[in-house]
Amino acid sequence: MKVNPIFVFSLVLLIFIGSAGLWQLKPDSSNHARNGTANELRQPAAANDGARIGNGANTNLETEISSNKLPAETVTSVSAFNDVNALIKQGNLLLAADKISQNYSSLTSPNLELLFEYYLTAAYQLSQNDDTKRLRWLAAIGELYDEPRIWRGIAQSASNLKDWNTAVDAQLSLLQLQSDSLEREQTERELLLSSNQLRAEFEAQGDELSIKDLYQRITRIASNSPRFQLELAFSHARLEETDFARAILEPLVFDQEVGSAATTALAAIEKQLAGEQSAIAQTPTPREPQRPAGIVVPLQPVGTSFLVDTQIERRNTRLLLDTGASITALSSELISQLNLQPLNRQIRLNTANGSTSANLYRVKRLRLGQLELRDLVIADIDLGGATHFQGLLGTDALNQLKQNYDYVIDDRRKALIFRRR
Repeated sequence: MKVNPIFVFSLVLLIFIGSAGLWQLKPDSSNHARNGTANELRQPAAANDGARIGNGANTNLETEISSNKLPAETVTSVSAFNDVNALIKQGNLLLAADKISQNYSSLTSPNLELLFEYYLTAAYQLSQNDDTKRLRWLAAIGELYDEPRIWRGIAQSASNLKDWNTAVDAQLSLLQLQSDSLEREQTERELLLSSNQLRAEFEAQGDELSIKDLYQRITRIASNSPRFQLELAFSHARLEETDFARAILEPLVFDQEVGSAATTALAAIEKQLAGEQSAIAQTPTPREPQRPAGIVVPLQPVGTSFLVDTQIERRNTRLLLDTGASITALSSELISQLNLQPLNRQIRLNTANGSTSANLYRVKRLRLGQLELRDLVIADIDLGGATHFQGLLGTDALNQLKQNYDYVIDDRRKALIFRRR
């Protein structure tokens, strides 16, 4: 058989072209595989960083970081997450909370959620029955995560510690986050118990202004609760703020729960006002000195002087009432205990031992019975070994109240009496 040379040449040419095509396909498929692997590494890195770290499987992620395949923002988020997670595992929860605060904007939402769960679990496990530790740890994270579980835990720990002011604040924060009516009712019942305890503390101190402030805070949040509105009205009435008391009591008369109490309180106010109007109209001749109305601050006689109980920066402090002193002064020991900051100024004082220089300090808050003074400048003084009082209450403090009150020292009643102007 004679072979056709044209046929042979065509066959050889086809074989050569086919081989060249297969050679071209091999490197293309290899490149595709490599590109696919790189895509698999890059794609979940930004979306699932937290999930992979939470599961402990972050080997590929570390490889990507070291090879600079991840965006800088993702690297920062992962690094911050790992730092905080390590602190939580070590039990350094306060440092962990501070670290979250510093990196809050760079952490991803999944990472923030994971860190919250890790932190909350650690706070309960490590504190066990130590409410002081748990309260401190939950308060630190509560500034970052406005979450019901945080405020509920703070309220429970504070109640166990009888820190009623903190418990009230936490319960009010919890109320603002709750929408379920049953949950709100439970929180309001707990708030009622805490506020009753706190009110009793203020009553023991004769601090009616703090009682009013307490129920004003509560009624701003629990605005539909008649029990708290009634307590606020009572406080206004005790402070002789009858217009405010009547405005609250009049709608409460129709409430099934507190209507009876509101009606009785409103009738008492109306009777008192009617008596005052009648007294003004008749202008009777007084048969005996009337007890002066106003805010009464008890005094304790000591020799020819008086001692008065105050609160300075929330610390109970006994001072000697000295109307001859132009500035209120505290002992150096008390100033140190209160950690008052100096004003880097001095004043000349005339004392029984002669003229002397004294450093000046600022007191942010001084309570005198139901009255409160703010930003009072005081001096340090040597009390000469006196132990039954810790400083002098001068006329500067009393004069600060003159804008709203006149005052008189009643020797018969042994009281300092302030009457509203």
